[in-house]
Amino acid sequence: MACPAISRSSRSIASRILVTSPRNCRLASYRNHAPSAIKVFPEPVQLSTSSGLLQLPLSPFGAAAVVGTTALGLGKLLSPDAQSRAESILPPPPTMSPKTAATIHPAADWDLADEIGSGAFGVVRLGIRRTTGEVCAIKMLKDSRDASLQRELEALQWIKAQGGHKNIVDLKGVFEHDGKTCIVTELVSGGELFNHIVKYGAFDEPHARKMMHDIVEAVAFLHDHGLVHKDLKPENVLLRFKDKRYDNHAKLVDFGSAGPPSPAVGTDTDIGTTVYLPPEVLRRGDCTPAADVWAMGCILYIVLTGRHPFDIDGTAPEKTIESRIRRGHVTFKHAACKHLSAEAKDLIHQMLQKDPDLRPSAKQVLAHPWMQQFQQQQVVQAVLDVVMMGAATTSQPRIDAMPNKITEL
Repeated sequence: MACPAISRSSRSIASRILVTSPRNCRLASYRNHAPSAIKVFPEPVQLSTSSGLLQLPLSPFGAAAVVGTTALGLGKLLSPDAQSRAESILPPPPTMSPKTAATIHPAADWDLADEIGSGAFGVVRLGIRRTTGEVCAIKMLKDSRDASLQRELEALQWIKAQGGHKNIVDLKGVFEHDGKTCIVTELVSGGELFNHIVKYGAFDEPHARKMMHDIVEAVAFLHDHGLVHKDLKPENVLLRFKDKRYDNHAKLVDFGSAGPPSPAVGTDTDIGTTVYLPPEVLRRGDCTPAADVWAMGCILYIVLTGRHPFDIDGTAPEKTIESRIRRGHVTFKHAACKHLSAEAKDLIHQMLQKDPDLRPSAKQVLAHPWMQQFQQQQVVQAVLDVVMMGAATTSQPRIDAMPNKITEL
């Protein structure tokens, strides 16, 4: 059943178009391209150029990215003062070692196919790896100097350097083509969580628990490695499958706002989408791991009810929603909330605490009794799988018992 009630508060005021969700997966003819490759170095290096030596600085995540002999300009995300304050909350990510530096494939590895998305940033096209035939999403950016590009590239490189996570979109490569920086990621073809809710309606609690477990585990991984996503919302969660099924998997995407915690740096227009920002960010611009927990609380409410917690009827203007968020009052009086268990409501209340110091961490969310039931679900599902497999095996006739002549049937 469709859930149009969240369209106004979630879709229409989203700040960016999600670019890795394919709109048309039909492969078309494609041409070979051989743009310059980007290389990633684990430490500062010098390059010889026609004008002398070029010193390449490290990014905050320890990677100097180069197109030919031209640096992409991956500079500091925060001012020295703000960086110092951020370190008091979470340590900055350590410099990547040569063993953990991200693997960046040369541009010659990729062929470009159909356009599958577009936005103010540029376009997204299907990409095909020549050596294996693997199909990926290639995000082609108009402006390589754009701050959100720098943040996304650095975050994805850093995540990959830490071994990656099954619930975070995987970086496959980076290259330059016709003056555009191209970021290659895995293709996640199931579409956005937002669209899934609009099409199929709210999830029951077991399905919601599975979905949220994927999301919270990914966010806990980010926080463990010094990153805050800063723009969590249903549009930035992609699903493996388009249809409604329990074994669907979620992946986080769109790291254009991601970076270290940024406490008390004032209003940051590059942080998040207003209706998913917590009160402290709206007031002072503080953006710590607690902001991600707040956003996940909003997502949990939407997944369970099909409605935004601060726009139940889906008709409130953005300013009204912002005012409600500042007050931080969450209600479960709407009919869409009547079926919710006490444990689900308790977890939402904790995640949407007005005071960020009172919110649980991502790991504490995973330890909440409502989330802990996921492990029980996994055990039950495993038992059912074994039973079904056994039933399928016993229902198959033995080969030696099969009739060898049509007349015996």
